[in-house]
Amino acid sequence: NVALFGAPESHMNELKRVWVDRSINSPRWKSFNNKLISEWSGITIYSTVMIAVDVSFLAVPSVMPSDTQTLPPQVISTYISVFCIVGSLVASLFLIRQDRHQESADKAVEFLTKLTGSAFGTKALATVHGLPYAMLLWG
Repeated sequence: NVALFGAPESHMNELKRVWVDRSINSPRWKSFNNKLISEWSGITIYSTVMIAVDVSFLAVPSVMPSDTQTLPPQVISTYISVFCIVGSLVASLFLIRQDRHQESADKAVEFLTKLTGSAFGTKALATVHGLPYAMLLWG
């Protein structure tokens, strides 16, 4: 949870508020769903900007000298940043796409019932929901 900056715990608390006794209150679900989509849409915007910044940084000739055999630390850290930001972008786009199919409360109940029967339950869902935010911060 610390490595993911508390994002799974936040999402778990919200999920517990919506998913009570294996049932969903439809207005709360719509609010929760809209909040998630809004969060992930914002993350895609930040991720896109960060990728542009990282690529621009790598394009500066003095950052990446051509005469050395090894990469300088700033280039390695920028590559790690690009990896994390691309992961954040892909995860948020995937989650937005998946979440749009869960707009009705009935579909959400079916999905969450299936999920809570697994070994990890809703904790896994909360962790996945927090990944775009955490990867953006790591980038």
